[in-house]
This record gives sequence, C-alpha cells and structure tokens, in this order.
Amino acid sequence: MNTQEDYKTLAQHGIDDVRAVLLGDGGDIHLEGVDKEGKVVYVSLLGVCAGCMMSEVTLSTLVKGSIKKYLPQVEEVINVGGGYEDCEGGNSFL
Repeated sequence: MNTQEDYKTLAQHGIDDVRAVLLGDGGDIHLEGVDKEGKVVYVSLLGVCAGCMMSEVTLSTLVKGSIKKYLPQVEEVINVGGGYEDCEGGNSFL
C-alpha cells in the first residue's frame, strides 16, 4: 500500500479507534489529509478539543499512536483547524 487513498484509509482507521474517547469529552476529530509519503497526517479538532490546552498532547500521544498502528511511518499529526487546503488532495477525499 502506497497510494494516497491507501494512506487516507489507514489514517482514518486510527482516527476511528480514538473518536469515542474524544466524543466522550465533548470533542471530535476530522481527517483533513495525509502527505504524499504518509508521514504527516492533517486533522481538525472539533468541539471542546479545538480549544483545549492539552490538544497537542492528545495529538502527539493518543491520536498519533492510534494512527501508527495502521500507518507505521507517520511522524507527525498536525491540527489544522478548519481545514487544510494545501495538503496533498485538499479537503476532497473524505
């Protein structure tokens, strides 16, 4: 697996695994994109997660760890807020 769609599908599986935790705290997460090497995942944190002071910890531990189970080469998960138009594929792949 090394196509852009494959990376997005795998990243989405990792996000789906942690979504319940975020929803339980009043937040949510949306996959915005994955770079062409599958090393950087772009997400939008929603609800209370969007403004939480611990959001970077949540991304770097919980979310990244979950995504790495499916996409081991992931090095970084970045919160881009309301969307990230410049990542490979824009916002059109979900």
